[in-house]
Amino acid sequence: FYDEGRAAGVHRFDRASVGYTKDNFVFRGGRDAVSWGNGLVFQPMDIFNPFSPVAVDKEYKPGDDLLYTQWLYESGNDLQLIAVPRRNSSNMVDIASSSLAAKYRARFGNTDTDVLLARHYDESLVGVGVASDWGGSVIRSDLTASATSNGTILSAVANISYSWIWAKHNVSGFAEYYRNGFGVADSDYSTVLTNTALISRISRGELFNVGRDYLVSGVTVELTPRWQFSPTLIWNLNDGSALWQFNATFDWKQNATVLIGGIVPSGPQGTEFGGIPLGGGQFFRPATSVYGRISYYF
Repeated sequence: FYDEGRAAGVHRFDRASVGYTKDNFVFRGGRDAVSWGNGLVFQPMDIFNPFSPVAVDKEYKPGDDLLYTQWLYESGNDLQLIAVPRRNSSNMVDIASSSLAAKYRARFGNTDTDVLLARHYDESLVGVGVASDWGGSVIRSDLTASATSNGTILSAVANISYSWIWAKHNVSGFAEYYRNGFGVADSDYSTVLTNTALISRISRGELFNVGRDYLVSGVTVELTPRWQFSPTLIWNLNDGSALWQFNATFDWKQNATVLIGGIVPSGPQGTEFGGIPLGGGQFFRPATSVYGRISYYF
């Protein structure tokens, strides 16, 4: 409704859907958001609009036009089915551009297990995930196998989270390892543009990194009952570059919060976060940035 100079204003309806619910059955059709997977920062099993690893606002997730069904069993297990029709370049609904996925969750003792089967953009995908308590901490992991024209590609994530009290402050921390099977393993980023499987997933918003192996660590410290500070480090294990993110959250009022933070990339030129060479002496790197947000709930 506004597009002038360097400014534009857009409005759209989202989450418009119809549904039917019984005690053990759910059906919805329309725009909806679905989140799958056990990752804390990276989500290889979340193939429908996953959050960026450095997303600031995770209270709202962009949705897809889809059909969603869930069956709930008396045992506590559940089965979810999702169909996402999409259009091709000719603006026609195309099976090769669409997705059909099924995920079954079962609980064995104190362990939750997920099994994922999907046909996604004309490729088959299989995933397995587990989450369990261990020694007062929570451990989670996901493993996916994608059948591509270049063979089977494996991606995985594994993490552990734990909470404790330090100097009379509540603290929670986590560590996560992420394996991006589609990424560049030898840090030769000149091959990125020819890696069609990687580029297609980045353009679809499924992947956000071009490297292969990552280690993530972070803590949240309750400085006061109303102030929380959360630094996070994303480290590319293949080239040594890193991305630092700092968030501070203040409970301003009972129904309002304030968030301030920043992102700082580090590493030499030629690395993912230091600057990927584009040719002609040009490099691409994430921007050093600061941000702020006020949220009001009503």
